[in-house]
Amino acid sequence: MNTENKPSSFSKTDQRFWYDRLFKRGDSTDWQVQIGFAGEQERFPLKTPNKEAAAARARDIYLSLHSKGWEATRTEFKPWTNQIQKISSPTVGEFLAAVEKHGGISPITFASYARKFRRLVSAVAEIKGDASRYHHGSGSVKWRENIEAVRLDALTPAAITRWRDDFLSAKRGDALKQHHAQTTAHSILRNSRCLFSARVRRKLTAANVELQWPAPMPFEGVEVGIPPATRYISTIDAAALARAASKELTKKEPELFKIFLLAFGVGLRRAEIDRLTWAQFNWSKDQINIVVTEHGDTKTESSIAAVDVDPAVMKIFQKFKLKAAGEFVIESTVKPRPGVNWHHYRCDCAFKRLNAWLHGQGVNAQKPLHTLRKEFGSMICEQFGIFAASEALRHSDIRLTRANYVDRRGRIHLEVGKMLKS
Repeated sequence: MNTENKPSSFSKTDQRFWYDRLFKRGDSTDWQVQIGFAGEQERFPLKTPNKEAAAARARDIYLSLHSKGWEATRTEFKPWTNQIQKISSPTVGEFLAAVEKHGGISPITFASYARKFRRLVSAVAEIKGDASRYHHGSGSVKWRENIEAVRLDALTPAAITRWRDDFLSAKRGDALKQHHAQTTAHSILRNSRCLFSARVRRKLTAANVELQWPAPMPFEGVEVGIPPATRYISTIDAAALARAASKELTKKEPELFKIFLLAFGVGLRRAEIDRLTWAQFNWSKDQINIVVTEHGDTKTESSIAAVDVDPAVMKIFQKFKLKAAGEFVIESTVKPRPGVNWHHYRCDCAFKRLNAWLHGQGVNAQKPLHTLRKEFGSMICEQFGIFAASEALRHSDIRLTRANYVDRRGRIHLEVGKMLKS
């Protein structure tokens, strides 16, 4: 296979490595790049529409980070960040812009937090919009402009608490709706509060952003609460599903079969499957290394691990590798797009086809592929216990494993029948 022009064949110190990692935002004709180093990621405007010059500058930024670190690199390549930026009586829009630029939150995570926060602001400030706000267009832009014009000090703890109480009380009388409301309220409050964390405030200070914080802070004393448990209850005949996948997908839909094995047999997440490369396989140890790569970060620090794999499954992938046409395990004509602020999947079409197949097999969950990961965790728990399941799923907290991912398969009952006979 000819890899002469493949980006993966170039070192990061070669400007050609950066060609496919450049992107543009909005109406700007200049290139930008997202570069990660020492656990942080940051976007750098490259100040040129020339792709070759932009790639060379991206390489220079990468080299500077490794030789000088973040502060010196920002001084050289983003000198405007060293100027003190004072923001008095900030609006929601000014606050979000500062956090997005300097808060040290990954683009995808920030987009999720900001979306939840805008929803909270719209409710507290009673900003209503029609259905057009959900679509890209003038309706959406106007709705966001109204929200982002709200002053940050309008979000008092009392106002936020009042919204939470009203939101939950509106669903009383219907247990299912109340359950969903509690889950939604917890998600909105927890994600919004993260934008005001001590870590984010330290980042803003380090970036010379002097933001006048409201007193009291918006979430000071606000009870976020504990989300209702959504414990997994299995309705799957795992052995029958595995046999059906082997019979129906191996030859007709090999990419779907690979995805099935990685989710059901290894417990990988969708994003981990999407950007998994053959280089991450440790054939001698029957393991797959889940690590940060140039194609994307891991979900959390605890996600980084060498995952044990059934030797039989490794042999199946060894056969697939003999026919591999590229570096990625799941083949797709779509290129990866690291650094974007949404969940971009190379293999989205394959994921949708597998979800449709799983629905046909009776896996009726809203997220069938994620259900395979939960089934994996349940089977590990049955064989090795809850601690092993949490380790295999690479969770940072065993409470998450128990509350959402593991079904209790063994029967726990008192044998009253024997007592009655005796």
